[in-house]
Amino acid sequence: MFPRKYSRWITVCLVVGGFWLVKKLADIYNTLPPLYSQYHWQEMALPQHSEDMPYPDDDSRKFFWLSDHVRGYGA
Repeated sequence: MFPRKYSRWITVCLVVGGFWLVKKLADIYNTLPPLYSQYHWQEMALPQHSEDMPYPDDDSRKFFWLSDHVRGYGA
């Protein structure tokens, strides 16, 4: 199909490309998000979940409330 020198070059490129693809897939696999149990453990380690912290006064309390619905979206 191709001259011999080109078929060798194509074979080398395919082998090197295959190794590169395997390395990239391994990198993607290692950067997956954590499992829920790991995520939950990290969330519970945040300072707002510490029972050692004193209860806040009325002046220092801050709340951020988000509604779980949307009105007038779309139509």
